Amino acid sequence: MDGGCEFWGYEISPYAFSLCRKRSNHRLHFFLQDILEVGSLSFDLMLLIDLIEHIENYMDFLRKIRESATYKLFHIPLELSIDSVLRNKLFEHRMRVGHLHYFNREIALHALQDAGFSIMDHFYTFGSVALPAKSAKARLGKVLRTMFTAVSEDFAARTAGGAGLMVLAR
Repeated sequence: MDGGCEFWGYEISPYAFSLCRKRSNHRLHFFLQDILEVGSLSFDLMLLIDLIEHIENYMDFLRKIRESATYKLFHIPLELSIDSVLRNKLFEHRMRVGHLHYFNREIALHALQDAGFSIMDHFYTFGSVALPAKSAKARLGKVLRTMFTAVSEDFAARTAGGAGLMVLAR
């Protein structure tokens, strides 16, 4: 990146802020503050990574941040799958990591469009396939997701889950 490029991060979780603050430097700045309370900001690119599923009124939040940056890059976990519904796993996500909302590809893309964003590009991410599996059960799931992904990423996301959606929007 250009040497004049600066990065600004806003975090509302004191724990998460303590982790990212350790990485601060003269170009990378972090604030323990709700970005909606900062006032008018203007960025070239805003990263909203694994965020909207935690926000109670995410549609209101999306509308409020829409004009804060030229481009927005979202990563949204896609937890609505045949596997998660049949095995009743959605509540587990709520308790384990605090997700209030659950998405599949269509719901995520329509929510962004309904909030006024123009979708420029999107693709699936499969952390459950790319990252090391810690248990025998996770290794089996990884094998199945890898096989499903080889057939079709969309099929894998809809059936076995373990996917996310990366979206570039304007």
